[in-house]
Amino acid sequence: PLEVLKAQAILIRGYALKEASQGAYAAYGFDLDGSTEAAWPYLGTDSVSPEIRRAVQETESEILIDTSGTLATPVYCFSSGGYVADAQSVWGGTGEPVPSYLTAKPDFNPADVPEFPDAVSGFASDEDRLEDWLQSTPNTYDRDAAGSYFRWEVRFTDEEMNEIINAYWNGTVGEVRSLKITRRAISGHATEMEVRGSEQTVTARSSDMIREALNLNSSLIVVKERFGPGGGWI
Repeated sequence: PLEVLKAQAILIRGYALKEASQGAYAAYGFDLDGSTEAAWPYLGTDSVSPEIRRAVQETESEILIDTSGTLATPVYCFSSGGYVADAQSVWGGTGEPVPSYLTAKPDFNPADVPEFPDAVSGFASDEDRLEDWLQSTPNTYDRDAAGSYFRWEVRFTDEEMNEIINAYWNGTVGEVRSLKITRRAISGHATEMEVRGSEQTVTARSSDMIREALNLNSSLIVVKERFGPGGGWI
């Protein structure tokens, strides 16, 4: 809808202005990184539809100011998985207050997910309830638009796990003996992960670190160790 595109145009304009004013990429000769790693993705002029152009033109010069009187810093994810994470749990605590628009929030109307009556309170301390949530496809706001990113499963062999963990920690972990989520945010996103290896035990202390260490779409995960079947007694 046009009004949704207008809202996005206003938010992205403010994001671009704030990023440019901070000069994070000035040394490289540009103002913004147009990838999902650092900003809202930009796919070039061929991806700009007439509807997008209209939304930009009809909101010309409009920006969003937060309650502190500064440019709002909106951030974007392709899919929340059903519960929006707060900024502090994703990137780690900075000691500064988190704006109200970047705190954890249910991404659904409770009336639309009657099978999970307690979901609105989050998943910080109930691993079984979180697993049930992730194994289902509740009627959240982003379920249909997210497609295969809404729910997914990744499997690693022992060799693959050793490789990705040691790649992230520069070969200092050794053979991975165990991997455990030790803390979660209210959204269910893992915010601390302990990896015990033959050489040392290491800890990832933010959702972003966990996602990068395991090369996953998100840290909204439940970790399961699986063993192969056997047969006979001889």
